[in-house]
Formats: sequence, C-alpha cells, structure tokens
Amino acid sequence: MYKYLIYLCLTVVLLIACGDDPIDPCAGVDCGINGICLSGTCDCEDGYSGMNCEIFDSCFNVDCSDKGICVDGACDCELGYYGERCELLVQDRFVGTWSGIDCEGEIFNLVIQEGATIESLVIQDDFFNINANIVDEDSFEIPEQEFIVLSIIIQLEGIGNILDDGRLSFDATITTDGSAESCMIVLVRG
Repeated sequence: MYKYLIYLCLTVVLLIACGDDPIDPCAGVDCGINGICLSGTCDCEDGYSGMNCEIFDSCFNVDCSDKGICVDGACDCELGYYGERCELLVQDRFVGTWSGIDCEGEIFNLVIQEGATIESLVIQDDFFNINANIVDEDSFEIPEQEFIVLSIIIQLEGIGNILDDGRLSFDATITTDGSAESCMIVLVRG
C-alpha cells in the first residue's frame, strides 16, 4: 500500500507540474501584434516578416506597375513615366498645341508631338521641327540645333517647363550671324 501511495503522489505531482497536455511549442514565442505562433514559429500578417514579425515591408501592397520599383513605400519611376504608380507618360504632359504672345508681341503657336523615343519630343512652329529631350515630368531641354532658312544659319537652344498652373514656360536663345537673342514666353495649351 505504501508503494501505491508513493506512486499516486508521484503521479499527482507530475500532473500538477506538467499538466496533462504535451509541452506547448509556442510557450515563450512572442510574435508581437503582427503575427501568431503556429508550431513554435511565428506566422506573420501580410507585409510583416522577421523572427517575431517585427519587420514591416513599406513596399507591401505598393503597385508601381511595370514602369517603376518601390523604394521606401513610394514608386521610383522609369524615365518617361511618372505618377503615384508610374502609370502616366511624361510625354503626355507636353504633347499638344500651345499658344501665347512672343517677345515681339505677336501671337505665337507651337505644336509639341511625341518624339522618336519615350524620352523625346518634336516641337513644331512655323519654321522649324525642333528636337527636345525630356528631363523630368515638368521640363525638357532643347539641345543646340542648327537650321538654314533662306541661306541664313540659325542656331537654337532652350528649355521648357510646365508651371504649377499648367502653363508652359518656353525659354529659347536664337543665334543668327553671331548675334544671340533670348526670349522667354509663357504659353497655354489650346
């Protein structure tokens, strides 16, 4: 009987100390508020990783289409694209007919068209087809170009910028016979 009592006491002590469940593999595993423990490891919510689900991926659920990559939660767009998701074509900001008053007080029109590449434009006025290179979503540059009109050599270079109000600032330098003139005009899309 004494042996039976010892056996019974030992069984009671073991049941109290260990419980009647097997050892919990999640005991001591802290998954924080961003995960739950399953079989001893953390199963993290979408967008979280790490041993304890402590690392947040700021690019989780950021769609930059196929025209950009996510960096620190924002899209870094390929050249020629812009927008929250790189969904907009930069050329479209410039393409169209623009009108204003030139530096001599005359009505001035230019037509801007898509260039040969996604990074280029063709600017047409009454005399020239001018090649321009897109710098960013708000500006383009006109590298120095040479034209011959009525046996006169004309050199042209300049820049264009979309202003906050949507107008186009167009600044060009025209050189003829060694004499340079600069003119800055503001145009509206018409």
